[in-house]
Parts: sequence; C-alpha cells; structure tokens
Amino acid sequence: MVTKSTFSDVPNNTASNWWRDDGLRRNVLHCMGCCFCVYYLGYDSSLLNGLQALPQWNEYFHSPSGNLLGLYAASVYLPSLLFAFVGEQISNRYGRRTAICVGTIVLFAGGVFNAFSQNPGQFIGSRVIIGSGGSIAKSHLRDRLHRRTLHPGDVGLEAAVPSPVHRAILVMLFTLTAPESPRYLLKMGKQEKALSVLSKYHANGETDDPLVQWELHEIESALLQEASARSSYLDFFRTPGNLRRLAVILTISVGTNWITSINAGLGAWNLIVAVSAGLNVERFGRRPLFLTSFIGMFCSYAIVMGLSATFATSGNTTAGLAVIPFLFIFYGFYDIALNPLPYPYTAEILPFALRSKGLALFVCVQNVAISFNQFVTPIALAKIQWKYYAVFLCVLLCYILLALLFYRETKGLSLEESAILYDFDKKTARIRVAGVFQEEDVKREIQHVELAETGKPSEA
Repeated sequence: MVTKSTFSDVPNNTASNWWRDDGLRRNVLHCMGCCFCVYYLGYDSSLLNGLQALPQWNEYFHSPSGNLLGLYAASVYLPSLLFAFVGEQISNRYGRRTAICVGTIVLFAGGVFNAFSQNPGQFIGSRVIIGSGGSIAKSHLRDRLHRRTLHPGDVGLEAAVPSPVHRAILVMLFTLTAPESPRYLLKMGKQEKALSVLSKYHANGETDDPLVQWELHEIESALLQEASARSSYLDFFRTPGNLRRLAVILTISVGTNWITSINAGLGAWNLIVAVSAGLNVERFGRRPLFLTSFIGMFCSYAIVMGLSATFATSGNTTAGLAVIPFLFIFYGFYDIALNPLPYPYTAEILPFALRSKGLALFVCVQNVAISFNQFVTPIALAKIQWKYYAVFLCVLLCYILLALLFYRETKGLSLEESAILYDFDKKTARIRVAGVFQEEDVKREIQHVELAETGKPSEA
C-alpha cells in the first residue's frame, strides 16, 4: 500500500489537540521562546514613543525632534540591510539554532549598552547593535517553526530600557533547550539526530511512527531534489516559480508594516484577533485570510478617510469620534492575516535551499519599509493630513490584486509540498505537487518489497 502524500491522513502517536500532547506542548513552548525575537521590535517602538513623554528622557537627551528623532526610530531597523544576510550565512553553515543564539547574544549586548547610554551617539549606536542582533535571530526563527506547531541616567529609564536584555535572556533559555532543525540535520547528513528530533516532538519518542517516517522520507526526497545545484540569491530570478515566490515574499514583507504605519495603539484588540485567526489558519486557509484581510482593510480605511475628511473640513466631532470604531475594525482585518501569516507563509513556500535566503530578504525589505515610514509618514501627514490616507488605499487595492493573482493556498500540505507549489501552473499545482511525492512513495514502497523478497534494494 502506497503511503498517502497528505500528512493529515497519516497515523500518528499524538493527541488530537497539541495542548493535550506532551511532545507537541514542548514543541509549542520552544516556538513561543523563538517568538520573543520578533517581540523586541514591537516593544522597542512602543518604548521609544513612551520615553518621549518622560521629562527625564527629554532632558537627558535634549528633547530630540525632526531628523534626529527619526534616526532614533530607524536605527534599530536599518542594520537588517546587512545583518539579515549575515544571519543567513551563519544559519546555513552552523545551523538555525546557532543563528538565533548568536543574534540573541548581540541583542543582549546592545540592550546593556542602550541602558547605560550617555549621549545621543551612544543611544543610536546601542540601537544599531540591538537591530543587528535582532536581524540575525529574526531572519531564521520562523524556519524553526514546524507545520505541526502552531516573532547611567535616571533610574526610571534604566528600568525601562533593558527590556531587550530580559527578552534576550528568555530567548536564550528557550533556544538552548530547543533542538536543531531536522531539515538542517538531514542536510548535514545527521539522519539519526533528525529522526530523534522528529520522533520526540511529533510522536512522543516513537521512531517507527508512520508520520515521523513519512516526514523523514519527504524531507530527504526534497533535499535530494535540491542537492543538484548550489543555491544563491540569483536563483530567485532563474525560474518562473522562484520569481512568483519572490514577488509574494517582497509584497508581504512590505505590507506587514507599511499598510499600518499609522499606529492606533490597539494592542489588546490586536492580540485577541491575531491569536484567534492564527489558531484557525488550517480551518480557513491562507489565501482566503489574506483576501479577507486586504478587502476588509480597504473598505474600513476608505470609511476612516471619509470620516477624517469630514472632521477636518467641517469640524464635525461626531465624524471624528466615529473614526475610532472603524480603526478597531481596520486593525481587526489586519490582524487576521498580516499578524499570524507573513513569516510562516514565507517559510512554507520556499524550498529548503532558498528558505534562509528568502527569510533574510523578507526581513531586510520589511525593515527598509519600516525605516522609510519612520521619516515619510509623519511629514506627509503634517503636510497633506487626511489626504495621505489615499496612498494607503491605493496600496491596499494593489495588494488585493496581487493576492488574487499570485498568492496560493497551502492548506493541508506539508512543508515540503508547499515548498514546490509555486513551481507549477496555478490551475494544476496541487495535483502535480501530490504526484511528485506520490512517485517518491511508490519508489520507496517498491524498494521495501524488493528488499524483503531478495535482500537487495531496487536500482531505481
């Protein structure tokens, strides 16, 4: 009997829900630790905004404004132009786990330096170090999330600023107890270690578990197909499939922050909606969530623009107050896709040989977009006010069209199947993906039968 090429149909020694299974609980716990790598950026932005309201901070740093304040904000993002690619090299040579550890150590050093900064130059330099470490770690944390699992001054300032240190310590503690990526281990020829990781986290230690064996063989098949040539960034331009992947990666990386550069401070609401959507990704699918998100944001933002225009031109306070609930609606639509999906979807659609490179590009372009907004958006809002919202509406309209034309559904596919989805014509892609791995399954089944009957494996 040929093994099916859909992982959800393969028998597995785990509970139906991850929170009821010891192995999957450990898996999720490690992933939560990795997510602190992303958390430092969001917290850092909020922290910098909060510090500007403190008289002690303004007095200590001479009330920065204009370009200097913009440089403060952007200095934590700009290092990714270089260090996202440094992280990619560390990841490919020494492993994903090592890349996260190195990035975390740099982040820790930057946090300590930041807490004891004496002048604007030191403050900016420390943020550059924080951004460098974050770029190294952040570029590869999602590559570790498997599809089976579900980012001396005033005393008050010293208490607030070292938060990157606290998170670096947490990430290090989680990472030191986490395993290396089984795909990286197989690439390096360490099959026994890869099997041990898969069986421990996906089958509670059973090495002969059907799903574990299926995963192991599928990863080996995918790596074998990719082993014929050495990968480089130029590979993104050499095939239609890779060009499609590149277009999707770059648009998502820009959209995650560029669309919402106007911060409404809706943290609790964002958390609730994003977690709810993230837990239901396999139920609804990636593409429907992206489309619902973009269309919903476009409609709600159009209303926000209209209400803002009414308030600005007539002073109608009712219109001004009505903006608030629609901002909640806007962010709700943002959260259902652009919070839980960008990193996992990027990792899913990339072959292993290009995965770390693609994630490095993702982080680099994402942070360039953020840096751009740190300077441009405040100036544009000051100059043309509510009219600038039209730019975001045009961007959202482009994203709706891009999602319709290029974004493909990976629901129900394993990581290896998702990675080759973009190599085929859109209409027949899922059928052909299943065929690729079914052929491999047939070959393995024939080899098993011949080995049992003759003691010799098939030459094919």
